[in-house]
Amino acid sequence: MAAKLNTGAPKNPAAAVDELFKLKGEKSTLNAEVKRIEDREKELKDYLIDKLPKDDATGVSGKFAVGEVVTKVVPTVKDWDKLYAYIKKHSAWDLLKRAVNTKAAEDRWGAKQNNLPGVEAFTVVSVSIRKKG
Repeated sequence: MAAKLNTGAPKNPAAAVDELFKLKGEKSTLNAEVKRIEDREKELKDYLIDKLPKDDATGVSGKFAVGEVVTKVVPTVKDWDKLYAYIKKHSAWDLLKRAVNTKAAEDRWGAKQNNLPGVEAFTVVSVSIRKKG
């Protein structure tokens, strides 16, 4: 069961920093538990994928649930030049996701943030919390 979280504004900025630090530690502990669970889920899914087709079954019933192996075809680009040519020729821009790789943009920017046509710098404000000392 999750710990009860404070609500409302903290007493002061120092209290907010301390609470953020404490929450960061709790989140790290919970993330480690989530990773352990995800690892076990993967182990069990790999087991079912390996066992079910060999048994000529696509599904199996337990006491609490029914599981089945599901296949899905997903695209994998083998030749980006050919894909880009197709996209341009057919105006098929919906095939691409609309995101810019931050690291690649930063590398190209250097000191100037206006040398990528159609891209501008946007400042994201965040909070950094770390242990004192």
